[in-house]
Amino acid sequence: MTQSEEDSLSEEDRLSLWADQFLAGDIDAENVARLRGRLGERDAERLLDDLRRIRSTLANGAEARDADAAWNRLRRELDVREPAAADGFHARPRTVRRWTPPPVRRWRVYVGTVAAMFVALVVAIEARGRAAGASTPVTVEQAPPPREFAARRGQRAQLHLTDGTRVFLAADSRLIVPAAFDSVARQVTLEGEAYFDVIHDERRPFVVHARNAVVRDVGTRFAVRAYPADSSISVAVTHGFVRLAHAPAANDSGTVLGRGTVARMDSAGATTIRTGVDTSRYVSWTSGVLTFDAAPLRDVIAEVGRWYDVDLAITDSTLLARRITARIDDQPLPRLLDQLAVMLDVRVQRAGRHITLVPTHP
Repeated sequence: MTQSEEDSLSEEDRLSLWADQFLAGDIDAENVARLRGRLGERDAERLLDDLRRIRSTLANGAEARDADAAWNRLRRELDVREPAAADGFHARPRTVRRWTPPPVRRWRVYVGTVAAMFVALVVAIEARGRAAGASTPVTVEQAPPPREFAARRGQRAQLHLTDGTRVFLAADSRLIVPAAFDSVARQVTLEGEAYFDVIHDERRPFVVHARNAVVRDVGTRFAVRAYPADSSISVAVTHGFVRLAHAPAANDSGTVLGRGTVARMDSAGATTIRTGVDTSRYVSWTSGVLTFDAAPLRDVIAEVGRWYDVDLAITDSTLLARRITARIDDQPLPRLLDQLAVMLDVRVQRAGRHITLVPTHP
């Protein structure tokens, strides 16, 4: 048999071939080296010694029970036991019926029997090595990956989680939901902005992780904004209550926020809270409307860029601090640019998705 033909054999057939070659006295040094490399020097040498004894028994014309006795002696000497089911498989020697074959076929049957013993013994020795802490690679079952939902720039998305909770994702936002969601705990991770309409469950609170903030539902609807470019994380409660805490935090820690409350948390965990706020403008984007109330122009420009998936820039940096109060509905971009040109007294220069606002009077 050529090397390529041997390489195409299954693992069990290759082991059987090595046993046949050894018993016939024509196994080559390369295959012996492979066996030593697979089992280790000590176990391979003991296995080969016992195969030599079996080969000697076969050469003397002994009955099949003598080969069986050699096999049993070999098992006792190596203290081979079948690996437990916890190892992930069972290694059992093939069943050998105790009968004496006709003389013409006796050698072939002996060889097949011992080859089967050889295969089972190699598997058992490897299993014993794993049980003893050997460095045999072990396949570790990995946990299912989390699910990720995203709304790209220029898009919005609405999700229905398995617990019945509705989530509205703003443009350029993503929500990561663990594979184990709804089994023990309901926890999600947000990057960007989202509005949550939560199905309340006291046994399994709904938890949102957003950068350094942890928002826990206490039976409510609320919006969380946590874009990477924002200097702070904001939470606006439209119904019910939430608990806002700086991560990591215990389940019962943090500040309880009620309806009409807007809170902002900076990177250090410092929180500012405003109550009695009309929170509808913080979630108007879910209906296709952007609402700004004395917002810096730099924030307006960033939001419009996400909303329409464009790169918007202003050449006059002094304009960026200008406060803007505006309501922008879901209108075509050219119309919006015309309105900004009039409001800011600028000219619009556009090259594809790159838009620059240039002051008319520098």
